[in-house]
Amino acid sequence: SGNIFTYGNTLTPGSSANFTVKFTTKALGNITNTVNASSNVTGNKTANNNTTVLNEICDVQITKEVNQTAVFVNGTVLWTITVVNNGPNVARDVVVRDTLPDGVKVIGIISNGGELKDKSIVWKLGNLEAGKPVVLNFVTKVTGEGNITNVVVVNTTTQDTNESNNKADNTTYA
Repeated sequence: SGNIFTYGNTLTPGSSANFTVKFTTKALGNITNTVNASSNVTGNKTANNNTTVLNEICDVQITKEVNQTAVFVNGTVLWTITVVNNGPNVARDVVVRDTLPDGVKVIGIISNGGELKDKSIVWKLGNLEAGKPVVLNFVTKVTGEGNITNVVVVNTTTQDTNESNNKADNTTYA
């Protein structure tokens, strides 16, 4: 508010001037830019003023930990998932999906309202503020032998600037 840019040169009839203004916002939400073109010679000419409003962006990141890298069949494993929005804006409609591998069965309560459906746990986290991690966890009983790799993915409807950190996994051996 209160920032004014004035073009100080003279434009000849039929000529134009283009400006690109880049700035960092201090608040979330839509940005309204008002442009007024005026002249002390002619009336206001605002027909060709264009403003581009950029969408919010974020960087959601997910990690996964396992409390035991080796376990006996019928033993239990605690899986811990951490989701964080590295910003700069709010990550909207955040959803985490954990696809359970063969060889495990969920037992007990799934934290933060996660819902088990078939072989997946889904958490609908809603909006996630920048810098505020959410920790999710659940326990599985090991029902088979071998390497058990559990994969989790996070998505958001906000444009994500780094999708390479939206998937994580960890492995235990039975």
